[in-house]
Amino acid sequence: MAHVTVSRPGVLKDWCDSQVISGRYADTGDYVRDLIRRDQATAARQGAIDEGMASGISPRSLDEIMREARDRITHRGERDIGHHLGSEERVAPDAGFSPSRDKPWSPSGKSR
Repeated sequence: MAHVTVSRPGVLKDWCDSQVISGRYADTGDYVRDLIRRDQATAARQGAIDEGMASGISPRSLDEIMREARDRITHRGERDIGHHLGSEERVAPDAGFSPSRDKPWSPSGKSR
């Protein structure tokens, strides 16, 4: 892994340190890596938005678009969940987050 040195004014250093002290991040590098990942995700979303805007107006109605999106999510959910679980353990694709079942992602690997 490449090493980079970053200078931060006092107020930014204090903020980074507070994020580490909170226990959410293992160290400042962990925090910076998370910020970069989030920025990459934001750039990807913005790219998708730009692509959609450039594609023009759809001839389909909003109802048709929403129905297709729901169908895709349902079929993807059945495929993804069914692939990993036995039929007796299947979960509805829209079951959502369950604190008792799911643990939030943490860049330091610690559960929150």
